[in-house]
Amino acid sequence: MRTGSTVNHTRADALAEAILAGLPIVAGIGCGIVALCAIPKYGHKGLLRPALVGLFFWLILAALAFPVFQNVQRRAAKIHAAQAQRIDLTPATHAPGAERLQDAELAFSFDLPAGYQPVPAGSLPKQFRYVYIRPVAGEAASAIMVTFLGGTILPSDHLRPEHMPPGQGTTLTTFSWRGLPVDGLRVLEKSPQG
Repeated sequence: MRTGSTVNHTRADALAEAILAGLPIVAGIGCGIVALCAIPKYGHKGLLRPALVGLFFWLILAALAFPVFQNVQRRAAKIHAAQAQRIDLTPATHAPGAERLQDAELAFSFDLPAGYQPVPAGSLPKQFRYVYIRPVAGEAASAIMVTFLGGTILPSDHLRPEHMPPGQGTTLTTFSWRGLPVDGLRVLEKSPQG
C-alpha cells in the first residue's frame, strides 16, 4: 500500500515535470509578445514576421497540448482513485496436479490445470506469449492464452462491445478471480477437424 508521503512526492514530481514541459511554451509566447511590444521603438522591419511566426507557433503548440494534458490528468486521477481503493482478495488456492507457470518479464504466475498441453512456439499466433489447449473427447477443446495488454487496467475500466474482435461467436462475460470481478471475452471457434 502506498503511503501519503509517497503519493505527495509523486504529485510533486508530476507538477515539476508539467512546469518544466510548460516553460518553453510560456517563454516562447513571452518572447513573441516582447518582440511585438518593441516594434514601436525599433520598427517592424526584422521584428514583425519572426515575432508573429514565433507567437503563433507556440500558441498552436499550446492548443494542441492542452487536450493531451487534460487526458493525462484524468487518467492520473483514475489511477490514484484505484490505488486508494483497498481490495481484499480471497486467499489463492492451488489445484492439485497443476503446473506452475511463471513469467518474470510479464510479472505473472498462475497454476496451469492438468490436461493442458502447450502449443509449439512455431505455431503460436504472434500476439500471444503462451497458448495451452486441453482436448476433450466429444467436446470442444478449451484453451488458455496469455498476451500482453500494454497498459494499466483500472477497476473502473470494463470491456465494451468495441473491444470485441470482429467475427461471429464472441460474447462479453464476467468471471470471479479471488472475489474480484474480471471481464473477459468468450470466443467459440471450430477446429479444422470439425
